[in-house]
Amino acid sequence: MSEPDPRRALEEARREADFYRRIAEESGARRLREAEALSQLLERAQQAERELQVVRGELERRVEARTAELTAANTHLCRAMADREHAEAELRASEGAFRSFMSHFPGLAYIKEADTTVVFASEGFRAYLGLDPEALVGRTNAECFPEPLASAITRDDLRILSGGKAEHVPEDFGGRSWVSHKFVIPRAGGPVRLGGLTLDVTEARRSEDERRRLERQMEQTQRTESLGVLAGGIAHDFNNLLTSILANVELVRARVAADPLAAECLADVENAGRAAAGLCQQMLAYAGKAPFVAEPLALGVLVRKMVQLLRSSVSRKLALELRLADGLPLVCGDPSQLRQVVMNLVINAAEAMADGDGTITITTAAVQASGARLREALLGETLPEGAYVVLEVADTGCGMDAATQRRIFEPFFTSKFAGRGLGLSAVLGIVRKLNGAIELESAPGQGTRFRVLLPAVDATLATAPERGIPRFIGDGLVLVVDDDPAVRRTTGRMLSQLGFGALEAERGAEAVELYQRHAGRVRAVILDLTMPHVDGVETLRLLRRVDPAAYVVVASGHAQADVSMRFSEAPPEGFLQKPFGLEALTLALRAAVERGAPGGAP
Repeated sequence: MSEPDPRRALEEARREADFYRRIAEESGARRLREAEALSQLLERAQQAERELQVVRGELERRVEARTAELTAANTHLCRAMADREHAEAELRASEGAFRSFMSHFPGLAYIKEADTTVVFASEGFRAYLGLDPEALVGRTNAECFPEPLASAITRDDLRILSGGKAEHVPEDFGGRSWVSHKFVIPRAGGPVRLGGLTLDVTEARRSEDERRRLERQMEQTQRTESLGVLAGGIAHDFNNLLTSILANVELVRARVAADPLAAECLADVENAGRAAAGLCQQMLAYAGKAPFVAEPLALGVLVRKMVQLLRSSVSRKLALELRLADGLPLVCGDPSQLRQVVMNLVINAAEAMADGDGTITITTAAVQASGARLREALLGETLPEGAYVVLEVADTGCGMDAATQRRIFEPFFTSKFAGRGLGLSAVLGIVRKLNGAIELESAPGQGTRFRVLLPAVDATLATAPERGIPRFIGDGLVLVVDDDPAVRRTTGRMLSQLGFGALEAERGAEAVELYQRHAGRVRAVILDLTMPHVDGVETLRLLRRVDPAAYVVVASGHAQADVSMRFSEAPPEGFLQKPFGLEALTLALRAAVERGAPGGAP
């Protein structure tokens, strides 16, 4: 075996050393590169770490900001949800209150679209019209209501929708009277709607009509009372004048009996005085103060007995027809005043046909008058319903317009050229006294119809025996108390003719003084009711203090029943109806003569 070659081995060792050196160098370079790369990587890592920190901080800030935003949004959302829930609760409460209000609303409430389709209807439709409110929703006026009501409602609805202004619209349906307040309801982003509230005003309208009727009646009553006071005052003064005129005529007649001309003149004066007294009675009748003697009587019999007088009182060209029912109930009244009612109504009818032919129809009948009928009649607002006897006087004359009808019963009002304006006013006063009522129907060109309703009474007719007038010669004094000197003088003359002496006093105080001065000689006192300062009532009270047995006769143009009410505490012994004459004075003083000794005797 050959020995190894050293050079070869060295070469191999060198090559091996170079190899390892190269490996080492390559490994070092690689490690250096790796170190550099690692250093760069570390630097980049650090840079990334720094950038990451920045990004993390930004992210954290963003997350924090977003979290705050989300928290705020969540808080707002919670608040909004709470507000919405509260609003929904309030809306439900409001809807509940609205429906409760609508269910208690005393009428109809509704909302409609522009084409009149119903959106809402209240329970009032069920209560007042018997219609289901839910069934009305979705239907138009034409589908809810019959014609012509539907067309009228639609016309009003469309007018208000187009005009945009609220209106009060009167409507009548269902047998009732209604008033609707209709208005426009604006809507954001949509067509407007129509709202309406409808109230049943039937009773309110009736109450208003009744109030107006009562106001008219009150106005008529006040006017009647005012004119009645005026008429009564005028009649009082006239009665004083007529007392003097008629009594003096009666006193003078016997002295001029041998002179035909003087007797004829006195007769004319007396007739004129009687006619004037009749006018006074008509004025007093209007004032409700005319002499009044009530008795049961048959109205038909009274009219039949007047036929000849009635025919002679109207033109022959006028026909007078009677339609008098038999077997009517009696009425209570003064026969002379009822004759005056019939006569005045007939004459009024005749004057309405003064220019031509015509017919006057007098009808009597029995009726059961209701409260409603009486309230519509003049003077009937307080009368009880029940049985009444009707006197109707109808004519075919010119008729009256409403303005004339309102004034026809006023005294001194007349539409005739020659009229005095007292006939119908007297009728009004007499009917008022009889607790009756008057109905009037008239129109221009259609004639006039007066109906007098008098309460029926359950009574039988009785005939009072006639008594003669006693003759006597008086003695002693009679005190005449009257503020009218002519009445005092005339009464004194009549007393002288009867055998009495006369004392005259103008005032009540003067009368008491004279009575005391002539104590034991005064047979009677003739006392006027109406005097200034101290009237007849107070004068009688003062006389009774002086002499409780004083015989006092009250003289007045008013009805005896009214006068008696004035003297309820100390009634007089007698009553003289003005104007009075010798005959009435004789009757009034008869009891004083029959009594014996004069009043005030010791």
